[in-house]
Amino acid sequence: MRKILIFALSFMLLAGCGKKSDRKEPSSTTSTSEAQDQQLLAEASDILIQTFSNDLRSELLAALNEGGPANAITVCEIRAPEIAAAHSGEFWTVRRVTDRSRNPENAASDAEKGLLARFRDTAQSPPEYIIGWAPSEEGKTYRHYRPIRVAQLCLKCHGRPDDIDDAAEAVLAEKYPSDRAIGYAEGDLRGMFVVELHWPEGKAFVDSLVAASKETEIK
Repeated sequence: MRKILIFALSFMLLAGCGKKSDRKEPSSTTSTSEAQDQQLLAEASDILIQTFSNDLRSELLAALNEGGPANAITVCEIRAPEIAAAHSGEFWTVRRVTDRSRNPENAASDAEKGLLARFRDTAQSPPEYIIGWAPSEEGKTYRHYRPIRVAQLCLKCHGRPDDIDDAAEAVLAEKYPSDRAIGYAEGDLRGMFVVELHWPEGKAFVDSLVAASKETEIK
């Protein structure tokens, strides 16, 4: 079962959460058209996150194989923002944020820290993802948040002191003297992906992205 949290970004108030077995079912407070738009945007956001994540993972694995964990730090430092930019456009963006940053550019805002706390709250069964809407000049902006969990390959640079590679530790000390992105165990919440899609300006992109994904699945 899929659990999501929906909130009004303009007021930063949580509006409710619950389990959904199918995104096609409109809620009692959402029109059929709005529910269909929301489903389409959620699918597009998942595709953006997955492609961004896959590309970043591929480059990290290549860097690890070529030069070990110390070499992989350069991928997170330089290539991750470039990959995020490559998957973003005029009406959409995808990025990563965290409340324990290594690179200050990835630091979460106060509002985003609140969402990270919700993903971290295991006492209340964390949602699989969180969505929100905010007004914009041309229409509205859809925001999609999905947690990032620490994988095994991340521990050489983000793990506990005994886990971190010696060469990586030296590079981190030089590049990031105020580093807060260590001390993690596998499965811990590292941060979250944030997708922003301007609606309806981004509709053509969303339609084409979802259609292309479905064609790939059929092949």
